[in-house]
Amino acid sequence: MLKLSSGAVYGKQPPELEQILENFPCNPISEYGKGKLIAENLCLNSGVDCVIARCFVFVGPGMPLNAHLAIGILDIALEVRHVLSTKNLLMSKTQ
Repeated sequence: MLKLSSGAVYGKQPPELEQILENFPCNPISEYGKGKLIAENLCLNSGVDCVIARCFVFVGPGMPLNAHLAIGILDIALEVRHVLSTKNLLMSKTQ
């Protein structure tokens, strides 16, 4: 069985930590994260072979580009790309 969980099970990430490894201690701070951790433990203790995937952020149609989490970076990246494209276009016209 594949159980889709969430990075929310880790809780607050220390600012000096660039990435979270699987063995990072779980300390969820939200009810969502706590529920995901409980579900993980239920799966692991069920006697059924299972794999847990701790997904972080999904991106897809209908998601606002200025939302919190990693998707919010997309809004900034798209704006920078637009500015750079416009700048390159202007530079090529003036050269």
